[in-house]
Amino acid sequence: MCGICGFAGSDEVALHGMISKLIHRGPDDQAMYVDDYISLGMTRLAILDLVTGNQPIWNETRTKFVISNGEIYNYKELRSNLEKQGHHFLTNTDTEVIIHLYEEYKDNTPKFLNGMFAFCVYDLQEQRLFIARDRFGEKPLYYYSQNGEFAFSSELKSLLQYPKIKRVMNVSKLPELLSFGFCPDQYTLFKNVYSIPPGHSLSYQHSITTIQSYFQIDNNDLTESLSENEIMTRGKNLLWKSVERQMVSDVPIGAFLSGGIDSSTIAAIMQQLSPTKINTFNVRFEESAYDESPIAKAVARHLGTQHHEINVPNQTFDESVFREIIDHVGFPFSDSSAIPSYLVTKEIRKHVKVALSGDGGDELFGGYSDFVWGLKIQKLKSIPKVIRNPIHRVLLSIPESEYVGYIRKLEKAFNLANCDSMTFFKEFYSLFKEKEMGTLILKPYPTSSFLSIPDSVSNKSFLRNLMWFRLKYLLPEDMLIKMDRMSMIHSLEVRSPFLDKDLFRFSQTLEDKFLIRGNTTKWILRQIMKKELPAIVFNHPKTGFNLPLHKFFNKEFEKLTDHLVSRNHPLHEILDYNVVRMYLNKGFKQMQNTSKESVYRSSHKLWLLVQLYAWFDQFELTIE
Repeated sequence: MCGICGFAGSDEVALHGMISKLIHRGPDDQAMYVDDYISLGMTRLAILDLVTGNQPIWNETRTKFVISNGEIYNYKELRSNLEKQGHHFLTNTDTEVIIHLYEEYKDNTPKFLNGMFAFCVYDLQEQRLFIARDRFGEKPLYYYSQNGEFAFSSELKSLLQYPKIKRVMNVSKLPELLSFGFCPDQYTLFKNVYSIPPGHSLSYQHSITTIQSYFQIDNNDLTESLSENEIMTRGKNLLWKSVERQMVSDVPIGAFLSGGIDSSTIAAIMQQLSPTKINTFNVRFEESAYDESPIAKAVARHLGTQHHEINVPNQTFDESVFREIIDHVGFPFSDSSAIPSYLVTKEIRKHVKVALSGDGGDELFGGYSDFVWGLKIQKLKSIPKVIRNPIHRVLLSIPESEYVGYIRKLEKAFNLANCDSMTFFKEFYSLFKEKEMGTLILKPYPTSSFLSIPDSVSNKSFLRNLMWFRLKYLLPEDMLIKMDRMSMIHSLEVRSPFLDKDLFRFSQTLEDKFLIRGNTTKWILRQIMKKELPAIVFNHPKTGFNLPLHKFFNKEFEKLTDHLVSRNHPLHEILDYNVVRMYLNKGFKQMQNTSKESVYRSSHKLWLLVQLYAWFDQFELTIE
C-alpha cells in the first residue's frame, strides 16, 4: 500500500511538497524521479517483499518503470506466465508484474490484474504516462488537467500542493453533493480537478490527456443455467480462493469481525486457511442499538480466533477528528460512520499492518435492506393509480408528529411508486431533495444529470437496477472512500475479498431468487456459510455502522457551527444563509423520527452542511 503522485515538468521542490502529504499512506519508504519531462514520487507501506520491493520498479532495459498503490492478488500466476514469455524479475513484489505486463500488453494491462490498485507507468522513450485505477475504486487517484498541464496524486490534499492549481470551487457540482453526498463519475468540488473513474485508465503524452474504460459493471450479459448445488459449490470455491489470495503478506494480518454475515464469512475462511489463530477485531459501542460485540464474540469463540474487542464510548464531537477526516477525504463527507471507522482502524493498526474486511458482500449478493424495501415499493405499482394517489394525498396531509413516524415511510413508499426509474433513484437515495435545494441554492442550477442507467442494466430486473446503482456510485463514492481514507490515516492496509474480479463475475450470473427471497437477503451466501458459522450470525437484524449523530453533537460542535456559518461567509454567494440556518437549527433540535422526516436525515443534513463550510475554509477555496 502506498501513495503516488507526479506532474508534467521538472520541479523537485513541488514534488517534495506533494510527497509530504502522502507520508501516512507509506511511512516505510519514499522515492522520487525527476527528469526534464516529468516529476514522479511515491511513499511505500511495505507489505510484500520488504527488502527488495521499494519503488520505482524498472523493466529489464530500464526504459520504463512503475509506481503503484495497492496489491495485485493474482501476481504469482501473472509472474509465472510472464517468465514463460521471457521476462526476468528482480524482486518478489507484486508490483513488478505491472511493468512486464505493460511491455507485453500496453494499455490492456489493467484487464489482467485482480486486485486493488492505482498505478503509473512511465515510458521514457515515448515520454508517456499510463495511469490506471482498479475496477471498483478501492484505491483513489485524482488528477489536474488544464491547458496541457497535468498532475496526479492519491489524495486531493497532496495534488493541491501542485503550484499551478487554483483552489476554485466547482459550484456546478454542489447540487449533486447535497443530493447524494458525492460528486459522481470523474468530477470533484475543485475546478479542473478530476477523479479517474473506477475501471478506467488515463494516458498523458505531448500535453494531451486521454481517458478510456477497460471495465464497466454493466457489462454483465452473463447467463448460466446452474443448479442450486452447482452454484453453492462454485461460489464456495471462488470465496475461498479470493480469501486465500488476499491473505498473502509478509507482515502481520488480521480481520474485521463485526458479527455480520460478511465479515464473519471472511474471518471464518481465513481461520480455516490459517495454521495458527488469526487476529479478529470488533468495536464495541456503548450505544446498545449499535453494539454487535456479543455476536462478534460468539463468532470468534466458534471460529477459535484471537479476538480483540475495542471499546468505543459514546462519542461526543471532537474537532481534531472532524478536521482530520475532511483533510484526508478532501471534500465534505456525509457518511458519519467515517468516525467509528477512524477509531477502529486506529486501534487495529496497533496489532497488525493488514486487515481483511467484508466490504462488497452486500453489493454482490443483495444484502441491503433498501433492496428489500425497493422490491416492496415495486409491488405497490400493481395497485391502480386511481387508488394509490388518493392514499398518497391523505398521507401528505397528516401534520408532522413525533408519534406517527411510520407515516413517513408509507408516504415515501407511495411517492416512489409513482416515480420513473431516474426520479426513483433521486428520491430513494438523496439527502436534500430537489424542492429543498430550490430554496437552499440561490442561483439557478442544473438538476442531476448523471443518473442514466445503461440499457444492459435497465433491461434486467428491478433488483439488479438497485444493485447497479450501489455498485456504480455508493460503493466507490462512499463505502470505499471511507475505508481507504480512514485506514490509511493510520497506515493500515484494508483488503476486500468480496471485490475479487472472479467472484464479482460469478455474482452477476445469479438469478434474483438466489439473492433475495422474501425478506431474506444474501440468500445464497447464507446457504454457503450455514455450516461454517453459528446460527446467531444469521438470526439478528442487519446493523449499520453509523453514529447516532443527534446524540453526538455537543456544545463544542454548536460553537464551531456558529463560527463557521457566519453571515458573511463566501458560500452565501450561492447558499441562502437563512435557509442554511433553518436546517442547522432543525438538525440540532430534532431528537427522534417524525411523520415528515427521520432524525437520521435532519442530523446528516446538518452534518454535511457544517462539513461543507469547514472544507471550504480548510482548503482555502474561492468562488468565481
